[in-house]
Amino acid sequence: MEDFLKWRESWLTGIETLDVQHAELAACLNNIARICFGKEDQGSKNSPWKTDQLEKLTAQLYDKS
Repeated sequence: MEDFLKWRESWLTGIETLDVQHAELAACLNNIARICFGKEDQGSKNSPWKTDQLEKLTAQLYDKS
């Protein structure tokens, strides 16, 4: 699956901490999109695997804030 959000160098702020966080955010959002819409999932729409993966990614996003 193609990335949901393509990172662009033009988004760089020149502030390394922010740039790293923004790139991580884009990667996390792409992972969420892959789980929700991708064909490589591990089961049905509401499978425990998807729920577990989405919970982990949500926690990761929360930890980064």
